[in-house]
Amino acid sequence: MRVGRLIVAAELAGLSGRTSEASLLAHRASSEAPDRLLAARAAWVAETLPTGRTGLARGDLGPALHAVSEMQVAGGVEHATAALLHLAAIAWDHTLEPSPGDPMLAVVEALALPEDDPRSILLAARTEPVVRGDRVLELALEAAPSAEDEESAWLLGYALNLVGEIDTARVLLDRALASMRARGELRTFPQALMGTSMTTYLAGDVAKARLLAEQAVSLGRDLGDAGFSAAARCALAWFDALDGRQPDVDVISGGTEVGAQVLRSSAMRATVLGSQGAAYLVTGRPAKALERLRCIADPGHDAYHPDFAVITSPDFVDAALDSGRREDAEQRLADLEQLHDRWHAPMVRTALDHVRAALVPDDELATTWAAVRDARWSIPYAKARTLLRLGRRLHAAGRSEDARAALHAALALFGEMPAPAWEERTRDALRATGERLAVPGRRDELLTPQELRVCTLAAQGLSNRAIGEHLFVSPRTVGAHLYAAFQKLGISDRRQLSDVLATG
Repeated sequence: MRVGRLIVAAELAGLSGRTSEASLLAHRASSEAPDRLLAARAAWVAETLPTGRTGLARGDLGPALHAVSEMQVAGGVEHATAALLHLAAIAWDHTLEPSPGDPMLAVVEALALPEDDPRSILLAARTEPVVRGDRVLELALEAAPSAEDEESAWLLGYALNLVGEIDTARVLLDRALASMRARGELRTFPQALMGTSMTTYLAGDVAKARLLAEQAVSLGRDLGDAGFSAAARCALAWFDALDGRQPDVDVISGGTEVGAQVLRSSAMRATVLGSQGAAYLVTGRPAKALERLRCIADPGHDAYHPDFAVITSPDFVDAALDSGRREDAEQRLADLEQLHDRWHAPMVRTALDHVRAALVPDDELATTWAAVRDARWSIPYAKARTLLRLGRRLHAAGRSEDARAALHAALALFGEMPAPAWEERTRDALRATGERLAVPGRRDELLTPQELRVCTLAAQGLSNRAIGEHLFVSPRTVGAHLYAAFQKLGISDRRQLSDVLATG
């Protein structure tokens, strides 16, 4: 009984940010454990604490998986299952392996969960996203309508996220996140924030995705988890890159060794290189973009990551074509077609659709434009990028009316996200067609009435909480309005608001 209480106390101390106390309690539990199960549970807690001295911190899942196996062998199947599900959620930024599920597979198979159990569906998505991706999609989508409880919504939503589905994943993750937030759940909430942020971004809402990542940074700081904060800042760098801002690795790591360790994980290395490539591309340096993006799809590079290779395919292909490397774009098309033969995820399909449209012969431009115009894409950003490229090519082919229609459609999608740097590139393409665009007036005229009111109060020095109380909205809503306004105004700090609002 005493050792069990020590383990629970260690878990609670860790969840409240008292890492040193939690580590001491876990060590005491381990030294006093009277049996194999309690020893394994104590080892698991110690391994998952953000001390910077664990196997997980070094990118090695081995010690954590050994603890899970020990629990299972000792008869603690429920403890082992819960631990493995947690590991599946945190593995993305805790391993040097490009496919974090590979070392987990044997342990997952030993649990022998029913195939249609939401826990089994998530573990299958983590361990074999390509081999079993289609089956995971089928099972998760079939179970989704009845996933009203928090646990099922999280397990199925995250499983769909892992295998590249977006629409249903976002609904389920939003539901799970709201429930966790309402009851103050901290064990899974950090990972739910990050998973929901990425899914929200893919669904086309960059402002909300960024807000969720900012909340994750703050939560990591409150919990004393410098590694998680670094991972969340990496997500913010991904969003910043849409506007041409290069990632600063020192800022992302927070100047800590734990943060630097996280950035050595495969997913974080791919995120940094993907951000660099995206920033170079939108600022007109495709050759530099291609150099960075090539690494993500190269199995011999330490930033190799199959999922990010798919997600960054539109950037890779556009960079290749804009720098005169058509053969690279054609090779990526062949790679995606081969992957899609085995894995029919919406994420893969969207990347493939963009690449095919980018490489379509000139005599098929009109039919391709008509098909893209009328189709609903699960990733609006990819559709906007496709419309932009088609618009430029239609103009070059002398089809000015179609070109302008495609470019205006792209401009609308970029504006909804928002992605101001891509909006400006689209305006440049429209001007190249001979269209005379209205000269922007005062910058503050770009804002909605609510955004202008929020900015006016922020310029007066009010905090987000104070502004929210003044306008009867939540601080999170205030943050979302400020982020959208900053993008429209071309600023990055609330201290710039006074000058912008004064001068327009």
